[in-house]
Amino acid sequence: MIRKKPMICAFIVSMTILAGSIIIADDHVWEDIAESLALVPATAQSPSNLDRDLRFPPGQLIYQTDAQINTLTSKFTELVLPPFNMSSGNVVNSIIIPNFGGWLHQEVTPHFVSPPFAFRYVTLMLNTGYDATAPYHETAVGVYSRIENRPASEYENNSTNMNIASMHAAYHLLMAFDSAREDQWRNMLTTYGLDPDDRRGLDLECTQKHTLESPVAIGNLAGKCVIEGRMNDGFNHFGNETNGYPFMDTTGYKPVNSANELVDPSRWQPLIIQAGEEYVGQQFITPQWADTMPYTDINPREIRADPPTGSDHTNMAAYKAQADEVINAVADLDDRKKIMAEYFDNKARGTLFFPAVKYTDNTRDFWALDFLLHIAEFDAGIVAWQEKAIHDAVRPVTAIKYIYGDELVPTFDKKDNSPKMIPASQWESYLPTGDHPEYPSATTCFCAAEAQVWRNWLNNGDTIPEVNGRPGFTGILVANSSIHERSITPAQPVNVTFSTWTEFVNECGESRIYGGVHFRPAVEAAIDICTGVGDNAYEYFQTLLDGTAPIRHPDSKLDPDYMRASPHFTAP
Repeated sequence: MIRKKPMICAFIVSMTILAGSIIIADDHVWEDIAESLALVPATAQSPSNLDRDLRFPPGQLIYQTDAQINTLTSKFTELVLPPFNMSSGNVVNSIIIPNFGGWLHQEVTPHFVSPPFAFRYVTLMLNTGYDATAPYHETAVGVYSRIENRPASEYENNSTNMNIASMHAAYHLLMAFDSAREDQWRNMLTTYGLDPDDRRGLDLECTQKHTLESPVAIGNLAGKCVIEGRMNDGFNHFGNETNGYPFMDTTGYKPVNSANELVDPSRWQPLIIQAGEEYVGQQFITPQWADTMPYTDINPREIRADPPTGSDHTNMAAYKAQADEVINAVADLDDRKKIMAEYFDNKARGTLFFPAVKYTDNTRDFWALDFLLHIAEFDAGIVAWQEKAIHDAVRPVTAIKYIYGDELVPTFDKKDNSPKMIPASQWESYLPTGDHPEYPSATTCFCAAEAQVWRNWLNNGDTIPEVNGRPGFTGILVANSSIHERSITPAQPVNVTFSTWTEFVNECGESRIYGGVHFRPAVEAAIDICTGVGDNAYEYFQTLLDGTAPIRHPDSKLDPDYMRASPHFTAP
């Protein structure tokens, strides 16, 4: 029997599996689960032979057998966590993430490299936690619920109520995401004396204001209202627009090129990639993200990137120049560049080395700060996906093979980190090339929005200050932690330190070039269109904290982007 479940995506903040290693915000590492967190490709199964209810998102190529899923489920259901003090601990770090995170990494987006799923699920979870703890603040209001603020005596110097509300809110969201894990989600509560069958608050209307004393009722209502609020927001999360198939495209996108035939060298070509023992063609993953309602008041249709004229193959001088830059950048890879490319490719890396969130002990502040960060990244993704669909631009790997065919070009040699010559037809990017068009760079877009949020929040200009007595952005990527060159790269630990947010964004953008997955114009365009999204996220979040934000419920999808019908710079 095949397990029935919609697939979930990456929510890792303080527990982040990066480049094959496990990093925990409170510095606890559970060696007994390390083996189960390691990515082991499953024996491939043809999607046509899978039960209809095993609804893998587009682009998810790790098909796991029922036995494998049961093994993973049992390991995490039986996970024994360190003792937890409900009155003084942070339930997010200590209970919710350990239960949630490894499973997401293993079953949905290994190493958190799929932006739509990573940011969809992490943002909804953070939204739920924020709404559940907003009542334990002097003025804050939730996004999708309105619960009277509780007296300070219920949360100052005692985290019990915030933790209980967080647990119940997370439980209802997890059940909506994947009810097949019900035993695990129930155990997450019952282990700490909480009752998952306590339904207080679930019969209340989300659009009305409520005075609730019970943290159980507060958490239940918060979880319920986030689910209802984002049920039909355009992402097609639960398949409401596609006959029950979650995440399926609702825009009607069709690539000009197929995986087997290059018709227009200027346009995106799906790649043929290996999935277990099979080879399959990519598809544009969740193009409907472009039609999803933002959190902030941005109008994505007013945020546009200039056309990537260098990707027009009839402009061969520019087309070849940007391809040559990528070829040379990949050929010049060293250990540091490789592991930094992997670091930025991991979409959970936002708070990994930044103590503003990582070392926040207060449950409410943890939810709030990371939710602020992900409001910016979620909305930046809407803008990036909108522009990707419009420009439909060629990826470097396609352009390089088109230009040079069987001519020799330089590339990296993982054995000794020195360039070697290979036929261009065999050239590969160091990072896996994404299953979506090239322009603009989504990862750079996320970095730019994230950096602008922190500039606003820290109010220290471009400088990254110390936070909680710790260097503002610093960490170590350990030796032999690469997921692409296992047990090889890096030969020595690599220190990651940024003193300014500009350095952070620039390195993020450069990593997409030397990782071989983007041309420089895609990086530059991303910084241009997404930095301002961080400003909007900060401004919206301030209205949540001061209690002036209007309640929103439920969200609906945006109107289709009129630019999708516009002529392309090559034949439509």
